[in-house]
Parts: sequence; C-alpha cells; structure tokens
Amino acid sequence: MAYNLRTGLIGSGDIDVNVSLNNLNAANITSGVFGSALIPTLGDAKLSDLNAAKLSGTLSADRIASGSISDAKLSLGAGSIAKDRVNESGAWAETEIPTLPKSKIDPNHDTQWDVADLPGSIPTSKLATFVEGDIPNLSATKITSGTFASADRIPTLPSSKIDPATTFAKSMINTAGEWPLGDIPDLPATKITSGLFDIARIPGLSAGYITSGQLDAARIPDLSATKITSDTLNAARIPNLDAAKITSGTIDSARLPSTHDILDYNAINGDYLVNSIGNTYATIDSSLRSNNVVTVPSSAMIEVSLTFYYNGLSSSSYNLLGRLVDGGTDYEYVDQVINNANLSQSTDNTLVAEGASSPSGYTTVKWTLKFASSQVGDDIDIEPQLKVDYPGATIAVRSGLNTSSGVCFPSTIFKITALPTTTSMLMYSGF
Repeated sequence: MAYNLRTGLIGSGDIDVNVSLNNLNAANITSGVFGSALIPTLGDAKLSDLNAAKLSGTLSADRIASGSISDAKLSLGAGSIAKDRVNESGAWAETEIPTLPKSKIDPNHDTQWDVADLPGSIPTSKLATFVEGDIPNLSATKITSGTFASADRIPTLPSSKIDPATTFAKSMINTAGEWPLGDIPDLPATKITSGLFDIARIPGLSAGYITSGQLDAARIPDLSATKITSDTLNAARIPNLDAAKITSGTIDSARLPSTHDILDYNAINGDYLVNSIGNTYATIDSSLRSNNVVTVPSSAMIEVSLTFYYNGLSSSSYNLLGRLVDGGTDYEYVDQVINNANLSQSTDNTLVAEGASSPSGYTTVKWTLKFASSQVGDDIDIEPQLKVDYPGATIAVRSGLNTSSGVCFPSTIFKITALPTTTSMLMYSGF
C-alpha cells in the first residue's frame, strides 16, 4: 500500500513510508532536543540578540573571543562576574589592579602573595604600607632595580658568591676586622713606609744589608778584641786597666789627668860624685848628655828642672849660672830650637845661686819652654849645663855617699814635665 500525502492511502497491503522533508519551518519544531551532531557550526548572524536567560551552564573560555565583550555587556550590578569565574592563570596587567587600602589585605597575614602573582614591578602608589610579615619570600629575579634600604638586608656572603673578577671601590671596604693572610697580595718594599715589623716577620739578614741606624745591644754578638782594628773606643767601653798592662809606647799627655806629666826623669846617686864646674859651661854628668829625648806634648809646653848639691861658691864676686842646650851639642836650646819661631827668650845665663849668700846648698833651677803647635808630637833632646861667671873660679857638685866621712849627699835629679793645656804663660822678648 502506498500513501500519498495529498490524497492519503492508495490501495491495500503493507505501507512503505519514504518521506523527504525539505524547507521545514523552525516553528514546527516545538519539542525534543537535537543531538549535537545534528547542529552545524553557526555563524554570528544565526546567534543574534540571545537573551542571557536562554543560556545555562558555563561557556568554555575558548568560546569567548578576546576583547569581544564590552564593559556595557558586563553589568557591575546583579549581573557581575563572580570571583570563582576568574581563573588563576596569567597575571593582571598593572592598569587592571585598583589602588588597594591595606585593610583589603588579610590583616592576620594568614596567606601571602604567590610570587608568580607579582608583576615585574608595582608602583608604590598601588601599595599600602606593609609590615615585614605581609611580604612573601621573593626570588632574586623579582628584584631588578633600586637599592636596598640598609646593609642589614644583605646577608653575609661567602667568597664563592662573589665573582672573582669583581672589583670594589676602596670606600666600600670598612676598617673592621682583619684580612685573612691569603687575601693580601705580595707587596713591594716601597709600599711599606711606616710602622714597625714584628720581629718574627723579619727574615735573617746579611750584615751587608744593615747600613745605617743602631743595632739593639741584644742583636750584637760577643766580639773578640781582634775584631776591633780601627777608630777609638768610647771611654765607657774601656775597663779600668792596671798600669802593668801598659808595657810600651808613650802616653800622650792629652790621655792623662790634668796633673803634670813627667816625660823624663834622671837621678844620679854615685859614690860621693865630685864634678868640678869652672868658668865654661859643662854638663854635671855624662848620663845627662844626649840622653833626655822626649815628645812635645799636646799642650806644647814643658817644665825642665835640675836639682843638685853644690859647694865652693864662697865669694861674692861670682855666681853660679845655668842653661839648656840641644842634647849632645853646645847650642843654646831656645836660640837654636825655639827662638827661630820667636816663641821664647833664651835660657842662657840663668841665675842658679849667688856666691855671697849661698856658698853651698841643695838647689833647684827650673825652665819653662813653650813650643809651636806644629811641633806637637816632635821628639826633642834637652841637656842642662852649669858654669861659674868668674875666670878661674870653680865649684863642686856632689851626690851619693862620702865613705871617709860617712856623709851622704842627696841625688842629682834632672826632670822634664809636660804642662797641662790650661797653663798660662807670658813670654817677654827682653828686659
């Protein structure tokens, strides 16, 4: 049996339905739900002016085009978007964050901002005043500019955290503490210009490197006397010496005390020596001739004295006279040796004893001589001589023991003494 939509059934028997529906009006579809496979992709033109009441559930995010919903489409009243509709991926743009009072941030500090939620930088105008607990631990990558408020925000860093190629201005290094020894480079000696080294820091030095200054006494070893071969020792360095230690040479008068220094001494004690002295100058004894060599002292002045016993000067008509000569000669000493420099008068005809008042006796005659400073250190030889100033008259000079009478006469003494530098001497050229 067939069925005609306009005329109805035709014939009899089974009905074979073969329906073709074209150009149906949507108004004729009033119930049921189309399967999603039966719904084609619809363009914007097919979805116009939909009432939000017709929509239930949640739109997939990829169904909303970027920037396709204007502010006018999002009511801030009852139709506002719930917070649970905003996902946590991505970051808010700085302009999308309102200025927040601190009261809007959990005052109990129960939670912290997730580091990933912070933009690279937030202007301080967007932030209220935080306390330390409000700020989460931050990755160093989040700190890209500015300067920490104080040094105590920077932890102590091991040297491994500091790039060895980094250099610091000297002003950045304080003076507290000490550098480890390994951190101090080798320094040239020119960089050390003050202070004192600890003795443990000084290596053993050759004596050749010590060219000035004074060594501490503890640094000087005991020295053999053979090591001292020049210069003059300070008096404080010389111990007291027994005179027996001085066995040769002549001590310069400048090295002796200010008392008079005896340069030469002769004492004659023969057995009743009798030597006649007449009207011609003669030496009392041969031991006094050319045998009195001394050195001119630093004062350049000496005293020469002759002490002897005489008798026979019994007449007032004559006197006993004396003089000094250059040893071994008959040249008057001052004329020949000293007067050439016009330093002293002659010693010739020195009065020794007057006949009338002293016919006999033990007498001493002295001469004081002054030399030129250029003669200091020169060797000189001085000899005393006597005579009676009357022709044919004689006297006798005696010393020693007279064995026949048992009388002993005093020694004949000739002495040359150095005078100290403080001696004052007034010389006359004549009378």
